[in-house]
Amino acid sequence: MTTSRLPRIQDHEHVGPLGEGPSGESYVYRTAGGVLRVLKCFRPLAINRRLIHGSFQKVLDAGGHGGVAAVHLVRFDSKPPWVVTDFLGTEGEKGPESWTLAARLDAGIDRGVGWRLISEIAEGLSFLHRIGVPHGNLKPSNVLLADPETLKPVLTDYSLGYMDGIYHREAGEDLLYAAPEQLRRPEGINHGEWAGWDVHAFGVLAFRILTGCFPRSHEKRLAWEKSLRAGKAEFDVEMAAALEDESERLDWGGEAGSWAEEERRQVIERCLHPNPAQRYEDMREVEAVFGHIEEERILRDERERVAQMRRRERRRLRQARIWAASFGVVAVACAVFAAVAWQRYSLAGERVDELERRIARLVADKQTEIQQREEVARQREAQAMAQAAGAARATSLYRETLAVSRENADKLFEMVRDRRPASHPGFRGHDEVIADLVEFYEDFVRRIAVDDAEFELERARAYENLGELEVARGNDDRALEWFRLAISDWESLVAGPGAPNTARVRLARSRLRQAETAFGKGLVEEARQGALRAREVVDGLISDGPVTDELKRLLAAVRLAQGRVARHDGRVDAAFDHYRRATEALSELAERTGRFDYRSDLAHSYVEMGELARGVEHVDRAESVQREALRHLLQLIDERPESDLPRFDLARALGELGEIELSGGDPDKAMELIQESMDLLQRLMEEDATRQEFRYQYARRLSTLGRLRRDTGNREEAVEYVKRAKGIQRQLSEESPNNGYFAYQLALGCWQAAELAADEGRMEDCFRWMEEAKQRLQVLREGDSLDPAQRRQVDLSLAYLIGDYAHLLEESGEEELALEEFRNALSVWQRLSGTYGEDPMMVDAITWARRRISEIEVGLGSAEE
Repeated sequence: MTTSRLPRIQDHEHVGPLGEGPSGESYVYRTAGGVLRVLKCFRPLAINRRLIHGSFQKVLDAGGHGGVAAVHLVRFDSKPPWVVTDFLGTEGEKGPESWTLAARLDAGIDRGVGWRLISEIAEGLSFLHRIGVPHGNLKPSNVLLADPETLKPVLTDYSLGYMDGIYHREAGEDLLYAAPEQLRRPEGINHGEWAGWDVHAFGVLAFRILTGCFPRSHEKRLAWEKSLRAGKAEFDVEMAAALEDESERLDWGGEAGSWAEEERRQVIERCLHPNPAQRYEDMREVEAVFGHIEEERILRDERERVAQMRRRERRRLRQARIWAASFGVVAVACAVFAAVAWQRYSLAGERVDELERRIARLVADKQTEIQQREEVARQREAQAMAQAAGAARATSLYRETLAVSRENADKLFEMVRDRRPASHPGFRGHDEVIADLVEFYEDFVRRIAVDDAEFELERARAYENLGELEVARGNDDRALEWFRLAISDWESLVAGPGAPNTARVRLARSRLRQAETAFGKGLVEEARQGALRAREVVDGLISDGPVTDELKRLLAAVRLAQGRVARHDGRVDAAFDHYRRATEALSELAERTGRFDYRSDLAHSYVEMGELARGVEHVDRAESVQREALRHLLQLIDERPESDLPRFDLARALGELGEIELSGGDPDKAMELIQESMDLLQRLMEEDATRQEFRYQYARRLSTLGRLRRDTGNREEAVEYVKRAKGIQRQLSEESPNNGYFAYQLALGCWQAAELAADEGRMEDCFRWMEEAKQRLQVLREGDSLDPAQRRQVDLSLAYLIGDYAHLLEESGEEELALEEFRNALSVWQRLSGTYGEDPMMVDAITWARRRISEIEVGLGSAEE
């Protein structure tokens, strides 16, 4: 590309070309501050524009990572599309030159340095997988070195490899590292199969770092690599895929030097498994395994060090005994020396006893430290996140007119806003006004230049208001985009010296709204990071003082958001701690001020805490908390019967109390409470049919009534309730296909319908519902939207479902189909056991499945004879 056709970037000066690859060309620019950066210009047909744009945006939203090249500017609406990233290299006499791993591989890398390098590459890939970004293009030249001496790796050029959506691409070295299934089925990128691609490519790269060789077909790959570098190789995907000789054994070139190295080698070998199903799920799992090995290595080293100390002290003891015995037979004049020797013997003995106690403490402390390591690492990463920046177009608008218009819009915004708790804002009866406000604010931010410092505060407020307006309209996806832009501007404002507390408060509030909105959509990782960052800002405000009532309320709301995430992750104690602290703060505010919104927040937090308590079988605690919520909610509704939130929370509390009565063996009382809950939800849905949380709770209660009616023998009513619940669940799942909660509930609804059909002998319907439930759980599990806690719950449900399916098939006389499903169930339980560790429940399930398989096989064999 000629220099004249290169993009002109403000405050960036073109330095020179850097290189050319299969996806485009790279150039080096120098900023006004003298910092060198890389401009990558992409060939439009050589990239999956939608994928790479989304990947860069996710990295920007996550704040970056030390092991991934920082992204500064992105333009995918230009010709050609381009991105500006960090430059890691040197500006030599021949021009700019990047520091890459490729240049160091030929010289060889020390084994100890190599393992550290591999671990840090795994961390960078794990970060990308954690935010849903595929690399798909891993090779030595795409691993930059932040420091050529220490070999600190930084990943670049992610989401640019051979995959669906690319229409023209030249041959590249990434084909030598790519998984065979990536080369043979590049459309797998659209079905969430990319994590296994990266695991395989990581294994190839790690093996080569350690041995200097490719793990399989080394000579052929090396020859092709040389021809690629010489520009002579053709783009031959089938040839690259055929290089993966499954029968070839891995040659490490010698025995492992330690237990830890042997364990790490096994990790790499599993990454290189030809069968994707036998590899790790993604790089987060690889990083975790490396972490466990390192923890164990540290623990073993500590034990060995203590053992050496014990042996050294015992040698001293033996010497002391010999010394004391020798001096004991000497004359009385030597008695003093014997006493000294005996004293040394006694002190040494005490030291050995202390060492024994220390060993026990070290083992216990180290186990605790291992459990806490991952949580501490996440917090450290969140604290180290960089700032992101929004973008807007410039225009020449009269500033006075714009400012007045914005002030008037803000006043109207405040007038129509329903004064409910910050966690549930809403606008009632003002649809046309909301539409007008959205149109105004969108035009407002469009007219302000991104570098217009005078209007930075105004733009941040406009972004935040747009987010609230879109939440009110039920457009959570758009709301999240506005909250992210608001956060970017607020962070820029508070980064400067003397930042006002009002801007910091707005930053915390935007972070909180981002977390709450993301959590409602099932984006748990974004919710986790948003709540954590909001908490950091609020803690800073409290430490700086003064602490106002609104700041206390904001802290309580942030704690509730953190409690929801912890509850979702299965960290029950942490969730209870967050809820307890939030309710304590809100209770003090409510009692002292008597304000409606504080009391509403308090009741809302009680309802959620009660749901958590019932979920972990703390039934007594759940009942007492829900009854306390009930007391507050009835008072709130008496004061403001038109307010949605207290009525919705009352419906939730009544439903939870009904569930508690049902589990306690009082179906009549349960029916009364659940029906009252559903009546409230029905009225709320009549007022606002778009609110998904109303319909979600209503479907849950319908399912409960279906279970209750089935247990009491009223199967016709049970079928009707389950049918209605399933209809709502299917509608919610279709409206929000990426929401894991809705997808999971629909799968459970199909399962419940299957059980009812089986009760009535409608086995064809039963098997049809079972099959749909199984398929939905499998699709949900294979997606990349689940975090570990969700994945475990889906795994367990799938295992139980397949076992139940197999049992029904066997009872229906379908022995061969039952045998197949029992084998599937056994496979799932064994995988669960290997992934999460065995417990009595899993052992029983595995034993039961094996027994059923054996008995059916015997029966089928007898029938054949």
